[in-house]
Amino acid sequence: MRALDLPEIRAHVGTFLQEEDLAACLSVCRDWHTTFMPLRWRDVRIVGIHSVRADVNLRKHAHFVRSLSFLRILSLRHFSSIDRYTHLERIHVTKTDIDGRVVWDKLSALVRQNRRTLRSMILEDMMPLSEFMGVLGNRDAEGRSLELDDLVWKRVTVRLPCLALFSKASRIARTLVLECMIVKGLGSGAGLLSSNFLASPPSTSHSSAVISPTGDAVKALDRSPPPPRLRSPPPCRVQHLRISWTIDFPLDLQLLFWIQPCSQLRSLVWEAFSFPEPLISHFADLLRSHTWPHLTSLEITSCLTQHPSDTSLAELLDASPNLLEKLIFRNVDFGPQAFRSLRRHFPRLQTLQWVNCSSKVTSTMAREVLQSCEALEVFQAPYLLIEDMRNTQKELQHTENKQQRHEQHTEQLQEGSSSITSPVEGVTTATSPSRPWVCSKLHTLYIAATVPSYSSPPLTKEEERVISSRLELLTELRSCNVGATFSTAPLFAPNPPL
Repeated sequence: MRALDLPEIRAHVGTFLQEEDLAACLSVCRDWHTTFMPLRWRDVRIVGIHSVRADVNLRKHAHFVRSLSFLRILSLRHFSSIDRYTHLERIHVTKTDIDGRVVWDKLSALVRQNRRTLRSMILEDMMPLSEFMGVLGNRDAEGRSLELDDLVWKRVTVRLPCLALFSKASRIARTLVLECMIVKGLGSGAGLLSSNFLASPPSTSHSSAVISPTGDAVKALDRSPPPPRLRSPPPCRVQHLRISWTIDFPLDLQLLFWIQPCSQLRSLVWEAFSFPEPLISHFADLLRSHTWPHLTSLEITSCLTQHPSDTSLAELLDASPNLLEKLIFRNVDFGPQAFRSLRRHFPRLQTLQWVNCSSKVTSTMAREVLQSCEALEVFQAPYLLIEDMRNTQKELQHTENKQQRHEQHTEQLQEGSSSITSPVEGVTTATSPSRPWVCSKLHTLYIAATVPSYSSPPLTKEEERVISSRLELLTELRSCNVGATFSTAPLFAPNPPL
């Protein structure tokens, strides 16, 4: 019996085949046709205009479909076979140029009949209606709420009266992405809501308590009839949250509506045009009050100015009740104060990236990270001076020489030799560290090995030797870029996304 005679083996092999290869496998024999037909129709993408022939095939094989995508469709006929899809795991919808209400009604029906199996949803360039958000947030007749692994909203417009409903309905996913969101209707009420929000003292009575706007700020949320309320809001399941470049919605309200309620949050990616100092202080207060007791990963990206400041970042790192495992800072004013606060996270730190940060990030900082973070796997910094690498090499050689001399002295003591040399000063009976860089798990390194003067000629052979000998000690290194001379492009697998 051959391996491909077993349907389980064929099905596993089929997951790695392209669409045209799957089509060829269907015509081999009846057994292969039975095995590969579900794989052939597992992922369906409907694009553009309607085709009668394609619609007939979809109706026939709809029970095989697990991932369904509507990509800029131009006809409502694409939704004529919605009732046939009963085992969907993923739904992806982009902008449609047809009646929006009909589309959302169809999508609502699609979600209702796939509540048991649906795990991922991606919606782009659309304006969701409150009825659809009610379907996401409400429980079914058996009292079960929809539970998703991933929910992605990209370039989606939300009206202000629906904002609270949208926020609660989005908490059904373990991973939530809000990218380029647009909130319509806030207008002049934005400043009022922000001022009332920042003026309210943080609540510490409950870790997931939400601070609500007070006074006249509430009027900004009541400009049109309220949307339907959720009968029984589902518990917040969000563990991984990404908020990127939201338009017309202040950062303090993003914190209020989208971040603060996520008590199970483990990782946060927050990208904005700038981060005001009062906001970071309030964020630090929430960290101290254990609002997110499981948060171990933080990524902050600023676009227009280098904020938060060094002082604010230090406050943020000091406020975290947990030792952080992943830290990524882009275009922020990271400096000596923040680095002093960062030291307490060294034992657990696995990923550290300084991207387009201020000139306060020095070679000494980079060297200390490499010498102190044993769990470090991914590291990106502006530069590391050749002299720092050279000194590290000298320290390594010096340590090895002292260790060898100490071992010789120990052997002489054991043999009872009458001519015993004096012990080496500074060496104890404990084993000295064999590597100044303790990050033995490091597999990704992006740093510029350079010299103090940028006007100097290219690196000499001796300087290149120092870099090469240092990289050889990183046995797990798979992807690196240490200047133009040392790059893994021709030697290793493509660089993973950072």
